Amino acid sequence: MSLASLDSCIDAEHPKAYEDYTAGQYLDERLRESD
Repeated sequence: MSLASLDSCIDAEHPKAYEDYTAGQYLDERLRESD
């Protein structure tokens, strides 16, 4: 599942702040931090 920013939320005044992630990547990173 993609956790990418919505195109309608990104513009010149509000650039993308984070790289695109998937739910699996996000969960994997959180689980690694808890070890």
